[in-house]
Amino acid sequence: MKKILVVDDHPIVLKGIVSMLADNGYSVLTATSREQAATLFGHVSDISLMVCDLSLPTTTDGIRLIEHVRSILPHVPVIVFTMHDELWNIRTIMDIGAEGIVLKGENPNELLLAIRDVLDGNTHISPKFKKMSNEVMASTGILSKKEIEIIKEISSGCKSREIAEKMCISEKTIEFHRRSILHKLGSKTIAEATKRAIEMGILA
Repeated sequence: MKKILVVDDHPIVLKGIVSMLADNGYSVLTATSREQAATLFGHVSDISLMVCDLSLPTTTDGIRLIEHVRSILPHVPVIVFTMHDELWNIRTIMDIGAEGIVLKGENPNELLLAIRDVLDGNTHISPKFKKMSNEVMASTGILSKKEIEIIKEISSGCKSREIAEKMCISEKTIEFHRRSILHKLGSKTIAEATKRAIEMGILA
């Protein structure tokens, strides 16, 4: 039986998640703060997955907790379970490299799907989060509209020369945008940037 740690400081939310997971055959541990979660990780060796809110009632929020878990138990996957008003943290969430992201308020089955996918070794970003994060990125300049257009062309297999001709700009300009895309997405290669763009909802 897979053991899941759920970290959330909202009693009703926590109770609902525990009930749903127990009904689906999971063993569930709970924590309402970073300190409680850290203590559990120190005493329980077979936690398979952590589901974590980003707003916790301590000076160290959920993001810091995830970073802590990453540093001591990098093999334990993480699903971020967050409210929509935390979408402005999208870059930080993606930099952490969470294996799953689900919004509170979505169909509860979305969290179950995420848990199953992540436990199977895959990633799971909910469709609603992908849509909203794409809107946030476009409005906050994480990637410009032109950069989004270019990475879409790259993902479809087009070369810089072909993209330049299609967009009526120089190859040097395309290469400039490629470097900018790598920097903004924190990637070393275009393949890595394309994968991250898909995970972030920039590419379908």
